[in-house]
Amino acid sequence: MTGDRIEVEDRNGIAVLRLNRPPANAIDLDLARELAATAASMAAAPGRRAAVLTGSGGFFSGGVDLKVIPSYDAAQQKEMIRAINRLVAGFYACPIPLVAAINGHAIGGGLVIPLCADYRVCTTAECKVGVPEVRAGIPFPAGPLAVLRAELAPPVARVMTLRAMSLAPEAALAMGVVDELAPPYRLLDRAIAMAEELAALPRDAYTRVKHQLRAEGIEKTRAAAENDHDPMLDVWLGGDAAAAAAAALRARSP
Repeated sequence: MTGDRIEVEDRNGIAVLRLNRPPANAIDLDLARELAATAASMAAAPGRRAAVLTGSGGFFSGGVDLKVIPSYDAAQQKEMIRAINRLVAGFYACPIPLVAAINGHAIGGGLVIPLCADYRVCTTAECKVGVPEVRAGIPFPAGPLAVLRAELAPPVARVMTLRAMSLAPEAALAMGVVDELAPPYRLLDRAIAMAEELAALPRDAYTRVKHQLRAEGIEKTRAAAENDHDPMLDVWLGGDAAAAAAAALRARSP
């Protein structure tokens, strides 16, 4: 299942899933729900061997939509957290090979999604990848936090999160946030080639080994998604979130 803001293209059994919510592919409640539904059905399409996640324009995704999230009431905040945890759990435990083609800025939740992938190819074009939630006054839901802890080296996670640090592609590669770089004109082809390489491996063994390797993270993301094991459900955004989010938006503006 996909909505208007997730475009799907089939490349010989490789599904290319493209976020398309201009200008920044920012994630509001509707897009979070669409992503969660997409993640839950990743392997359902007949003949689907692998998938590539990418964005449109100059963004993979700018993360949660700072223009609208701080205005959500308590019920909407809870549903947003649940949708985020579902989409993260689905992508992180995806039974087929999943490759990220980071075509531009990947900020906050917009970086957590590529971190769920099995392999990450990032553009060499000028862009930033980071998790500056602390600057925007937005703590991490349990699912994204589990992925950050599992996929980033502890010193990298500490510095990136507590300093609200965003990295250029070369630094992201050096710090292990992404696996390789490719120029914009080769990015998608390179990601598809990697998806083809992974899809050529025995599928059942690939799924089982991935789930063995990620067992602890998968358990935590599923607990958050399926059992509401997330302390942020009771108190997510503090009273300073709206002001902090507005300041973060101003800081990103040219």
